[in-house]
Amino acid sequence: MVIIQKVEIKNFQKHKDLTLSFSDKVNVVFGESGVGKSCIRRALEWCLFNASIDGVRKQGTKETSVKVFLQNGIWIERVRSASKNQYRFHNGDGVVVAFDAIGKTIPDEIKNAIGIASIKLDKDEIYLNSSPQISLPFLFDVSGTERMKLFNRLTGNDVLDELLVSFNKDILRVGKDLKSEEEKFLILEKSVEEKEIEKEKLEAIFKKGEGAVKKTKECFEEYHKLQELKELQTKLKEDLVACEGVLEAIKIPDVSEIQGLTEKYITLEAQNKALLSLQNQLTSVEADLSGITLLQSSLTEEIGAKIEVFETLNDRLDKLEVAEHGLKTLNKEEAALADEISELEKELNKYQLCPHCQGQGYLENEN
Repeated sequence: MVIIQKVEIKNFQKHKDLTLSFSDKVNVVFGESGVGKSCIRRALEWCLFNASIDGVRKQGTKETSVKVFLQNGIWIERVRSASKNQYRFHNGDGVVVAFDAIGKTIPDEIKNAIGIASIKLDKDEIYLNSSPQISLPFLFDVSGTERMKLFNRLTGNDVLDELLVSFNKDILRVGKDLKSEEEKFLILEKSVEEKEIEKEKLEAIFKKGEGAVKKTKECFEEYHKLQELKELQTKLKEDLVACEGVLEAIKIPDVSEIQGLTEKYITLEAQNKALLSLQNQLTSVEADLSGITLLQSSLTEEIGAKIEVFETLNDRLDKLEVAEHGLKTLNKEEAALADEISELEKELNKYQLCPHCQGQGYLENEN
């Protein structure tokens, strides 16, 4: 416990220079009204508690100071002038420390030295160690709510109150957060639904685009085919132009002349067939007709597959016996016919079908 041993007051309100010594028992200050009894209490509060007091400096003076001596050898002095506002602190070991520019705060060294702490109640800072003049008994002049707050602070229940308040704030905050999260969830849920709808639209567009791509590929392939056909058409046109040039160079014979030659060839071929049939019949009759047989073999190689037709005439072999007397004459006619057939074949070889025209024109064989 800290006991004030002495106080020195200089130029503080009504006191110019006042020194008071106190016992370690109860001290009573008495006197007439207006002599400065309350100034002593205010001086102690101004020095020890940094109380905000109007009119601290005595009129006509330049500096005010209040110096409080404690029983443990520590003294505390508060000084104010036009250019100074400071605490001076003696820690009992002969060392004096000054604290300038105090403001509304008290240095921690002084708080620890006096051992008296204020109680913060809402926005107010209360010192229970001092009471104003002519005040009601302890806490009778404050409301029940303030008394309850003060008792809770003194008993430590204010911690529970603050804890409950904190819990309530946390509950409200959690409720707000929950509501906010629910609102966010609803917004997200709605956003998801919108995204699902957008996804369905995009899938429909994708399918439509996929069909368009497929159709484009088909059109592209068709285009390539048409390009190939176009190139083929161009080539065919070039071939047609070439054919037309060839046709212009071809000398087309008269149709009636060709028909006449064809009929004559057919007639000669029929006669040749008959002659060959007679030669086959004569082979079995006379051995001396070997020359005719050799001629028949030569003609057979030229005619090829047509010999099978001649075999149908075998039934006429029996009639060749009556024709032996004219064999020499037939031999002469045979030689003439062979020459004439050879000439006709050479004449027909000059007219072959055009490979480009497929029968619509003829080419003249150089051979």
